Amino acid sequence: MASNAGRDIVRTTLYQKDLRRILENSGGNAVFRIGPGTVGIQDGALARAVLEARELHDFERTIFKPVRGQAMSAGNTAAILRAAAQDVRRAIDELPNDARAYAGDWPARGYEILHRAMFGRDGWMLRGLSSRVLDASVWAQRLALGAAERWPAPCAQGESALAQQVLRGMPRGAERSVALVLYRRTASALCETVSKAVANTFWLSSKAQRESRPRQTVAESLRLLPPAWMLLRSADPAFARLDEGIGGRDDLLVFPLLIHRNATWDSPEEFAPARWDALGEPDTLANYLPFGHGRDRCHARSLVLSMTQALLARVVTQDLDVSPRQKSARVRFAPLLAVAHVELTHA
Repeated sequence: MASNAGRDIVRTTLYQKDLRRILENSGGNAVFRIGPGTVGIQDGALARAVLEARELHDFERTIFKPVRGQAMSAGNTAAILRAAAQDVRRAIDELPNDARAYAGDWPARGYEILHRAMFGRDGWMLRGLSSRVLDASVWAQRLALGAAERWPAPCAQGESALAQQVLRGMPRGAERSVALVLYRRTASALCETVSKAVANTFWLSSKAQRESRPRQTVAESLRLLPPAWMLLRSADPAFARLDEGIGGRDDLLVFPLLIHRNATWDSPEEFAPARWDALGEPDTLANYLPFGHGRDRCHARSLVLSMTQALLARVVTQDLDVSPRQKSARVRFAPLLAVAHVELTHA
């Protein structure tokens, strides 16, 4: 599937086969059957009605889901995000101002830069917990968490506001285990989401678009490759009352990936940041859900957007662009959609 990055630049985005099947075979109906007991939603108004129909179950959350059987309270979530916001503000001021730091393979390079800027002062054990290397293996994550639980406390201390928040009082036993999981989830999710958003924006856009319409270019990138591209809602009788295509025992998959490409958009497959000049504030649009909707919207949305804009602005000033030799990139089936490898070089 081709993505337009300016009049003279055409790059090809290759979606993994399961993603391609979703994009090509969903049909034009608001509700479509995926399999026995599962339906998909690709209509913006219906999606919002579904997401407003009931409270989000803890197990349906992404980052702040239960840890070792303990649900996250609203107060604890808010405290963690306030701490992370302090780290984001400091990291924005400390981003490197050297093109060599940003050139290379994205989103991996972006993750390293953000991880160093936000959490580089933390103990080596904590830094290891939030390393992207662990993302490749659940077993590696479990081993790292187990080691951190048993290691002497000073090695797992940190100067970041996030570390101080989750590890205050140096908890032991089960409390320490929960704290370490929260640290890893929050730190890793922030670095991964922002680095992927910037990589996607560079891949989809032209240099002129990034320089003239940075906010609109990010919004358009989030439209075609939304972070929350698929939202699970387990079966509930309330859903069946919203549309005759939903059964009382059907689990629902809400697809912002499809909602952002349906017929309510002009030229939906075209990357066109200028469309946002007339559309106005993205949050007011019924068919734009890159971070979910309403009370269930991603709690870290504002942090992700501010860090994405700051990192993008810094990279733009370094006069970098996608290597002219790179004509295609793959998007894997993953919780966060992103082009797998984007090579940034001097423009």
